Amino acid sequence: MTKAPNASSSSSQETLADYSVELLPRTEINIDRWDKCIENSINETPVAYSWVLDYLTPDWHGLVIGDYAGVMPVKISSRFGIRLIQMPHDIHNLDLFSSLTQLSSLKHLVFKHPLFRNFRFISYSFLPDVRMDSSNTITEKFLSFRNNYELSLKSDYETIFSTFSKTHRKNVRRFLKENFTIEHNTNPTVYKTLQQQRAKDKPELYTPESHNANFSKMVQTAINLKKGALYTATKKGEIAGACFFLFGKKRIILYHITNAFGRKNYATFGLINHFLQEYSQQNKLLDFAGSDIESIASFNKSFGADHLIYPAFQKNNLPLILKLGKRAHLSNRLKNLTYMFYK
Repeated sequence: MTKAPNASSSSSQETLADYSVELLPRTEINIDRWDKCIENSINETPVAYSWVLDYLTPDWHGLVIGDYAGVMPVKISSRFGIRLIQMPHDIHNLDLFSSLTQLSSLKHLVFKHPLFRNFRFISYSFLPDVRMDSSNTITEKFLSFRNNYELSLKSDYETIFSTFSKTHRKNVRRFLKENFTIEHNTNPTVYKTLQQQRAKDKPELYTPESHNANFSKMVQTAINLKKGALYTATKKGEIAGACFFLFGKKRIILYHITNAFGRKNYATFGLINHFLQEYSQQNKLLDFAGSDIESIASFNKSFGADHLIYPAFQKNNLPLILKLGKRAHLSNRLKNLTYMFYK
């Protein structure tokens, strides 16, 4: 885990005090204004729109700054009367969203606000930010930097493919020799079905059935709205792997999973390569969602993806027995990412 860089004196002057700040339940949020703020934000991502949040984290809350000048999704839960904030299943990063650079840059101060004083546990990952480097001005006791990889889709497919590592190019060719059928799949349950089959061997991949049903509904809605695409690789009637791509205005989030047959035959490589053939030459980023784990980072980077860092805030003031349990839970979530993304 990368430590936050040292601060310069200028950041200590930044404050949220000049803005009105409210933490609202979903039922009190003006959804039209929320989604417009996300759409126009400099850090837009598809998982922050209300319709995606409604599926992936029902009963979410939103931090609303000013007159919807900035917004930030928050998942709030309670354990034994103790209030917690944590990232929802299948959402790797959220953020403080705004079209105003000076406002979005205050993300590192959000959890210092009095509204969050009574939360005993907070675990929140922000989006990668190109402004964050060794000269960054952020300093925060609970803030650390983590790794992410993003691939620009601006170039044509041949140029993007040429940036793959030698091994990745070879694995794509290996997949193509196996004569799999890649198709746009309209069955929204395919992804979670494969994931939960894998979870029988790797419990870290398990997600609750209620969440799986909602995720599949989100996939269906995204396909219907042309805001998502689901690809599957099939051979002899067996679906070996699936990739779901959730489209935003600026960013595309990648979800991928394979079974043993798919891993043996490099299905993930083939599916991502096929997507790039169809969606290159767009002014968007393909977000690989991590990672600090060396094997995953290498896998992502070898598609020609750029390395960026993102800030993560974590506070754990739980009673000791709950603190240890929460640490174990977060460790399992990390293993979840390992098994989902390891080639």
